[in-house]
Amino acid sequence: MTANRLVIPDLAGKAVLITGGSTGIGAAVARGFAEQGAIVAIGYHSSADQAHTLASEIKAAGGEALAVKGDVSDPKACARIVAETTARFGRLDCGTAYVGSADGYGDGRCCGDGNHCRS
Repeated sequence: MTANRLVIPDLAGKAVLITGGSTGIGAAVARGFAEQGAIVAIGYHSSADQAHTLASEIKAAGGEALAVKGDVSDPKACARIVAETTARFGRLDCGTAYVGSADGYGDGRCCGDGNHCRS
């Protein structure tokens, strides 16, 4: 069986920031964007080794990637992540969020109204 390769030409050259992009689904999404020719910023909080390894893999395959550290529960850190990405890539065309944690609540506990309360 031969698999067809997905080609999305509109993504080529787009600057993409993927928070939670160092592991799991976020890493798969980062690889997918890179395979389509997007330049990828891999946002991470505690998975530095995985983020830098993924960025190296993307670069080795001919792509452009940046690993950028930050805690997305902190608005100042979010601003810095975006600033670092745009400084490196000259712009930011798309952002996606794949942030999670082992407890399923991110950095806090869900209040039930879509907001998070610090525990």
